[in-house]
Amino acid sequence: VTIAAADGLRSRVNQMLAEIMANVRARTPLTTAQQEFLNVTSLPVYKMINVHAAYEGAFADQTIQSYSEIIAVDLLYGLFEDYAETLGEAGSSATSGARDSVTAWRDQISRQREFLVQYQLESNARVEVIEQVIARTQTIERMLAGRLSKDLADAYAFSRNASY
Repeated sequence: VTIAAADGLRSRVNQMLAEIMANVRARTPLTTAQQEFLNVTSLPVYKMINVHAAYEGAFADQTIQSYSEIIAVDLLYGLFEDYAETLGEAGSSATSGARDSVTAWRDQISRQREFLVQYQLESNARVEVIEQVIARTQTIERMLAGRLSKDLADAYAFSRNASY
């Protein structure tokens, strides 16, 4: 099965995050679909979006977009766990002849779970690096704003002391 990138989970999550960000910035209520999306993730997505919407710096949208992969993996992992639990319950009532198949299936589930956990860790590490770069950039922005503010304050003080 081939899924176009635009139809993939990460792309759909990214689109949903952008829509929620737009609603938060416009102070409009979330749609039912957006509320349902927020309810199925284990991450504090709404809080993350609100914090970044309040910042409104140059990197706010990019930061939220960088979270889309982590959120997509979180959603995928949640679905995987639900399916694994449901199938595990069904496998426990299997007949003795099917026990070998159930054991092989559980081994595959265990390997897939390990793969998803590793992928989550790698995604989190990538986002941490991105956040470090953004934090450094924000620090530089604040320093520049402080300098500009000092220059404006000096100009204002000069203009008040200047005689006409």
